[in-house]
Amino acid sequence: MGMMEIWVDEEEFKAIKRNREKGLTLLNDEEKFKLYLLSLKFKFLREKLNKLEKRLADITESYAKLKNFERRAVKDKEFLMEIRQELSLENSNLRRTLKDEGNVQKEQVYKGNN
Repeated sequence: MGMMEIWVDEEEFKAIKRNREKGLTLLNDEEKFKLYLLSLKFKFLREKLNKLEKRLADITESYAKLKNFERRAVKDKEFLMEIRQELSLENSNLRRTLKDEGNVQKEQVYKGNN
């Protein structure tokens, strides 16, 4: 018969120590031992599944927040582009007004010198 190493947590180790006779019986009965190992494997896989499900839920929540942030960023960008366009138009109008006022003042100076 081959050697096998089994890792158990502290609680299971204490339970094994308390139930040493039962454990020895379990080790001597191959069918019960196989069922016990399968139950440990199932417990391990169930815990791993629970951790993965929690991780998936966390990632799904983070992804939803990221998509929401992206939608807000696009809306903010569109809003800022509209404001930039309005400011550009207002700036052009102000330059045109200043240019026209400058021409009027030059004409007044020119007329005043003649």
